[in-house]
Amino acid sequence: LFGYMQAGSFPKVFLFAGPKGTGKTSASRILGALFNDPANADAVDHDFFGSTSKTKQISYVEPDKNSKQNHLIFTGQSYIVTELDAASNRGIDDVLALKERVTPPPQEGKVSVYILDEAHMLTTEAFNALLKLLEEPPAHVVFILATTELHKIPATILSRTTIVPFQKASISELVTSLSSILRQVKLAAKDTVLEEIAARAGGSFRDAVKYLEQVATQTQASGKKELEKEDVAHYLH
Repeated sequence: LFGYMQAGSFPKVFLFAGPKGTGKTSASRILGALFNDPANADAVDHDFFGSTSKTKQISYVEPDKNSKQNHLIFTGQSYIVTELDAASNRGIDDVLALKERVTPPPQEGKVSVYILDEAHMLTTEAFNALLKLLEEPPAHVVFILATTELHKIPATILSRTTIVPFQKASISELVTSLSSILRQVKLAAKDTVLEEIAARAGGSFRDAVKYLEQVATQTQASGKKELEKEDVAHYLH
């Protein structure tokens, strides 16, 4: 995704494929914030709406983490980014309803992002109905299909998406992420302690954060300011 930012050009239909907890939804929300951050208005106008005011591609900048709009997006509370569970919305009627839903432009921001989670759960009829929508998406819409089972996505759908593979995180990547979270909550921990938590997460950012929150909450409740190995062993059975 960083490469697309630098190139100044984004596809309209993504397929995020990889194990659970590897950041597919988080990355989708980041794209939603990226496309709707006022700092990227010119780039979006150029790429999505065919603005001719500037002939060259315009690079995107990272979204402002401190803005109210982006905070809502990052926490899954914004109407700009819509998350749909294909396991519960898997039929042709659901896809036809989605077609109606995406037609109007967003009331806030410039680009609506629709995440279809566990996309491999759609029925054959639903995939067929979705195909036309992916071929000619509205200018103001980006679709992100997310799946843990890429092999179950029909070839006709694959050919119309830009596939982005997600892999399990390494221990060092998880430790870096957990360290950032600890700084925000003003707790300390040695890397060796965070490695203990990361090792239990099986490469999942989501599980690593969940385990850290579990240990950190209990540790703070006890009045301590630093996580230690015995805390991990005690609170993560």
